[in-house]
Amino acid sequence: MGVELGNKVKLLKSGRFGFKRFRKDEEGALTAFAIVMFLMMIVGAGMATDFMRHETYRAELQNALDRGVLAAAAFSQDITAKTTVEEYVFSSVNHTAGTPTVVVQTPIPDNNLISRKVTATAEYEFSTSFLRIIGIPTMKVIAKGTAEQKRQNVEISMVLDISPSMDDNGKLAAMKQAASTFVDTVLAGDFAEYTSVTVVPYGGHASAGPTLFKHYATTQLHSYSYCLDFAQSEFTTLAMSPTTIRGHMPHFNYGAIHLYPAGTGWGWCPTAGSEIIPFSNTPGPLKTAINGLGMHEATGIQNGLKWGLGLLDPTSAPVVTKLIDDDKIVSGDFRGRPGAYTDANTVKFVVLMTDGAITLQKRLESDKYDTQEEIDYYGIAGVDTDDDGVITSADDNHNAGNADTDTFVTEATARANLMSLCNKARETVTIDGETRVKTRIFTIGFELPALDPDFDPLTDTATDPAEVMVACASTPADAYLVDGVNIGSAFEQIAKTIKNLKLTE
Repeated sequence: MGVELGNKVKLLKSGRFGFKRFRKDEEGALTAFAIVMFLMMIVGAGMATDFMRHETYRAELQNALDRGVLAAAAFSQDITAKTTVEEYVFSSVNHTAGTPTVVVQTPIPDNNLISRKVTATAEYEFSTSFLRIIGIPTMKVIAKGTAEQKRQNVEISMVLDISPSMDDNGKLAAMKQAASTFVDTVLAGDFAEYTSVTVVPYGGHASAGPTLFKHYATTQLHSYSYCLDFAQSEFTTLAMSPTTIRGHMPHFNYGAIHLYPAGTGWGWCPTAGSEIIPFSNTPGPLKTAINGLGMHEATGIQNGLKWGLGLLDPTSAPVVTKLIDDDKIVSGDFRGRPGAYTDANTVKFVVLMTDGAITLQKRLESDKYDTQEEIDYYGIAGVDTDDDGVITSADDNHNAGNADTDTFVTEATARANLMSLCNKARETVTIDGETRVKTRIFTIGFELPALDPDFDPLTDTATDPAEVMVACASTPADAYLVDGVNIGSAFEQIAKTIKNLKLTE
């Protein structure tokens, strides 16, 4: 009896103290907490995996939808918008995650000839792997996109350098080929009806040619060439009113013709075959004119740009009307052009190309151009007195040189005039809440000395040729500094930019 009772007392004591020891013992508590946290981390990582899958699928779907609405909005597209978008989406999103539902709207119908707009949404659900643990068995992938193409009136001036340095390394031939391809691109298909191209070749100046020339107020001095001298004030405006009185530039050659490359034409002002071609939408004649361009001395970039911008300015509308009605050399499609800068349906572009530095402007001394005899003397290269087939300094060479000329505009002033025009073109207008420049200028510097990598067009004064081209472009991205065959790529990229579709949302 006593033994049994003693055992019971011992058991009670041991149980009491064992419970206390158990209660105070913390071994294993951290392990349990770690297990719980580990499980939560696994679930969290799994959830992140689901979210990453969602973003991957969303980007994939959005990319396919964007390409689809762009293709569907193109005027060249002859398949319905719904079919086009669905083909892009279904061909790109073909995994087992889900099958998209595509809804396509055409607020501007497919058969509209002025503009086309396509809006589309696509969505599908995919099964989650880990989010289902917290009650989210699926996630929805959604993409939206809108594209619009408008048949805006497009007005383009190509201002092309034909100075003698273009003879080096086949640059003139490369430019002609690239410019011709540009014409084919911007005038392809039914876009020609809405697009005008003006070609402005320039040496020391740019020549209007006899037909365009007669519509501007001036006193004609001769019939050798048709350049108009601009007053300094005209480089502070884009306007080029035909009623403003301008001087007819005397025809002369400053340098001895035999010192220039073979084929260089006589005259600071370009002559027939290298004159301005205004407002055309016919690729054949434009390319023929471009391929027939000849070289002329000096590099009057500011004069070429003045014509290029001036013929896009609304003040030139009366001249275009006369070229349509009286001269019949411009299509009636362009009646009313150039459009106003604030016209939402008109966009204006200049493609300005050069291969060198702007030069000073020389003019004959005033007393050297008083008689018809003097006009005719400077109007031709000279007389081959030794009958060797070329005019050299040994012959009666009629170049004016320093002896018979004065500096009309210094190089620094010419460069300042150019930059003034570039800045005027960069002025903005606001149309339907959208701000844009009056005329967008693309520049092409062809085999120029390398650009200083530290040059900042916003703060630095442009002096070197490459700096001038970068500073003149509407934005630095619109300036192309290229070598060799890359001139073709530059013209091609500019043409695509002009015709580019726009994702509006």
